[in-house]
Amino acid sequence: MTVSFKDMKEMLDTVFENCASEITERSTYLDIEDWDSMAHISLMVALQEKYKIEIPDAIITELTSVAKILNFLGSIEKKYE
Repeated sequence: MTVSFKDMKEMLDTVFENCASEITERSTYLDIEDWDSMAHISLMVALQEKYKIEIPDAIITELTSVAKILNFLGSIEKKYE
């Protein structure tokens, strides 16, 4: 599984309702107006469905930035290569 910033940005843009212009690799939940608790859950579900993974509850609460999400997905990728 390869996850690029471009792929992540498209998913975030969909979940957070067309905010692509706001999203950078350094974006956090504090930077994106629509990234509230409900949108966070929607994002986690979207990630699980798209990449066919299960994100543990303890990790879900830690994935509060684009970088953390990309790092997490990269760590999953390394486990299964």
